[in-house]
Amino acid sequence: MAHIDLYFFYGVDVVLLNVELAADELPLPVVQELLYCCGRAYPAGWHADGQPQHSPASCEWLDAGGRVLAASDMRERDAFLAHVATRYLCSGHALVVVGDARSEFYACANRGVLAQFRHQHFLLFLIAHFQKATLLMASDQLAEALMGLDLTRPASIKRFKRQIRMSYVAFLSFTHRYWFHEVSEQAQVKALFEMCTRHLQIDPLYLGVKERIHDMNNYLDADSLRRQANTVVRLTVVTIFGLIGTVTTGFLGMNLLAEADAPLLRKLWLFVVVFVPTIALTMYTMVKSKRLSDFLDAVSDERLPAWAKVKAFIDVWRREPGSAGAADGDQPSRLA
Repeated sequence: MAHIDLYFFYGVDVVLLNVELAADELPLPVVQELLYCCGRAYPAGWHADGQPQHSPASCEWLDAGGRVLAASDMRERDAFLAHVATRYLCSGHALVVVGDARSEFYACANRGVLAQFRHQHFLLFLIAHFQKATLLMASDQLAEALMGLDLTRPASIKRFKRQIRMSYVAFLSFTHRYWFHEVSEQAQVKALFEMCTRHLQIDPLYLGVKERIHDMNNYLDADSLRRQANTVVRLTVVTIFGLIGTVTTGFLGMNLLAEADAPLLRKLWLFVVVFVPTIALTMYTMVKSKRLSDFLDAVSDERLPAWAKVKAFIDVWRREPGSAGAADGDQPSRLA
């Protein structure tokens, strides 16, 4: 016995007993029994012979002469059960209230515990299960959207993006309308709701679903920015190479062919002859825009020698091994 302290709190009529035991090389069952007996002020149960379980067999308050001033009632099982006759059991999957059917306080359907359980406690249990069901459904929708994704089909990619956007909006609506941790200011109702959410593990589930939705939404945003950047690169390349012909033919307003007074059919024929190759050249430039962009980067790099810039120009038409059917390097990873 290391020491025993008795703390008196006079303002609230509370007395706390502190007992410190010290020992070495004790078997684990003995340590557990000591912890159970010394750590409880009331029995966790009773043996068949009526002795209290996991608590001291008896506690007595003695005066200076050794006379008993007060004794514990740990052997009085009926007194303990009567004290806790209005009992709530919550496992997350079930919420049960047990009480004395002969008591009007418990069985009254208008003012008693039964009425409170039917109306108030039922709602808090319903809210907890509604939150978990919504989060599980959101997680399942994300999994279904991912399973239906096919990178080789543009329609599948569009459908995947639409589903993720809709899931993100639905999750935001759930968060702002139905996600809360307090349903009442009453201590008992608040404690029951906390028990339900803890047993159902709603908070870890919410954080997991939130992280997954944010990751997918951030991925879609990054993919959209990548696509916009690629579009800007292609338009820039087409503009630069189209600018060469525009400046060449439009220098000082020069017209290579003076066909202003030609017949209408001849004008239409010349228009088609020029329009079709221009469209073909523009499309071909867009197809090669990725490599042409690399060529422009090489030309603008002052550190590269001239032969490296010529090689970059030749690489525009060089076919890469294993790239059959791919116009540019990022075409297969359409969604990445």
